[in-house]
Amino acid sequence: MKKKILYGSAVLVITVMATWNVSYNLQMKGMFDLSKANIEALAEGESVNHYATVECGQFSYIDPYTGRLMEMSYKHCEGEGDRDCDC
Repeated sequence: MKKKILYGSAVLVITVMATWNVSYNLQMKGMFDLSKANIEALAEGESVNHYATVECGQFSYIDPYTGRLMEMSYKHCEGEGDRDCDC
């Protein structure tokens, strides 16, 4: 009898914890969506016809034909935003 009560109590505690966790996560997701919407609303109209994303980098590779180490750099600019295409 004591084992059944202990088992039932454990199941009840786990169920309550899982329910609270799901409820909390759904509430936080709603807060995240609201915060994101507020940030987007504040940022609206700040674009001055520059680039939204600027990606710059450098990589090395061995040329398969000559066996020499080659170094390359790249710059990728895309979209409208508040950044110049400078690295």
